[in-house]
Amino acid sequence: MKRHILPAVTTLNGGTLPGEALPEAKALGLRWLANFNVAPVDDPSGLRQRMEQHAGMNQPQYDGFTSDELFFGRTTIDHYTRALWTLKNPANRLIYTWIVGKPNISSLHTDFMSACLNASKGRGRLLFEAYCHPQADEKAAAAYLDNMIGDTMRRFNAFYPAAAAGTGIIFGNFNQIPIISLEHNPAVDFKYFLDMQVNLVANSPAFKDLATVGYWGTYYGDEELARWSFSLMRHYAVEGHKELLSTRYGFTYAPGFIKNGDFADGLEGWTLSPAAAGSLRAETLAGYGKNSQGRWGGGSAGDTVCVMTRQPAAANRISQTAQGLKVGKTYCLQFVTADRKDVIEKKNNPRRYGIDVELEGVGRIADRSFVHIDRRKGGRYEHNDNVGKVNLNRIVFRAPSPALAIVFNDGKARPGEEIAINFIQLKPYFE
Repeated sequence: MKRHILPAVTTLNGGTLPGEALPEAKALGLRWLANFNVAPVDDPSGLRQRMEQHAGMNQPQYDGFTSDELFFGRTTIDHYTRALWTLKNPANRLIYTWIVGKPNISSLHTDFMSACLNASKGRGRLLFEAYCHPQADEKAAAAYLDNMIGDTMRRFNAFYPAAAAGTGIIFGNFNQIPIISLEHNPAVDFKYFLDMQVNLVANSPAFKDLATVGYWGTYYGDEELARWSFSLMRHYAVEGHKELLSTRYGFTYAPGFIKNGDFADGLEGWTLSPAAAGSLRAETLAGYGKNSQGRWGGGSAGDTVCVMTRQPAAANRISQTAQGLKVGKTYCLQFVTADRKDVIEKKNNPRRYGIDVELEGVGRIADRSFVHIDRRKGGRYEHNDNVGKVNLNRIVFRAPSPALAIVFNDGKARPGEEIAINFIQLKPYFE
């Protein structure tokens, strides 16, 4: 936090701060807002009382709270409006409101926006949840972002003049398979896609006078994306740059080192070395990407896999050769594995699955590489306990040559085991 986050932000929301970090954050002038669970919103009077009694309104370490969360598509939004109109806030604590969707009903939504922006004597904020899903290519991604974020801001300003001056655009930077991840497509470098998002609000006239920008989900982002996220905040929001930060590091939307890494096109693009006839195949496991891998809002992304059936006498192999690597540059290879039968039977049986990768001549950077075995039970972002569990495999390395053979084998699986592999991703690593 000291190195990568605090120099790039003004406001922290929710979570916890270690005892020694709180005075440092306060000394920097940072604000810390507690998180208030709005639900239920069926009683304006009861909602108002809960808000007035909340820690964000009464405990000294906080500067206010964020209301989590409201939806333009639900008529109970009016109850929240009425609660804000009558709220007692003698210390003038900050009240920010998380919102999903776009306004479309006059009076109902203009009243809501007015109440949110005029809270805290005009210092209220409306925090739009801009949790964006990657698209097939960069052109499609740009059009998607204009509709998802640009059109929302234009709608805000149309419903409430100069709404941008009280609005926050809050991007999703959560990419932690298997918990919750917006990184649906292994062919896309999510770092570049996130850069496109912040770049849009830094350059589009629709966001003139925008009050707030930031992220939800940093605690569900891997260490690389967390550092990158706040490099973007520093680059755009603190230093005021307009150009893509990715250009400085050579990042692109689709690096192109691995083809068909999610096996959406069957086994196309892969060189197959089956240990026996039929021991390698592509298959669709309905719901696997969402339920076992935590790909959030991605539809059927992640449901297609390559299945390796371990043979008694020999291991199966699949391979591709990545081209165009820069010698000495750092890259990250990730892939996800699971037991096919566990997935089909919805069996919670976490363990290390027997698929390894061969990278000839590659020295792995040990403190950045790991195999994560999902052993969770319950929890907020576990869809349920009755799902097959995954391994997230991550290898960070420096390229020894422009071309690198990437070979997967099931040599450590038990004979007869059917191990599924997908989300094979190779991208430049942000050091």
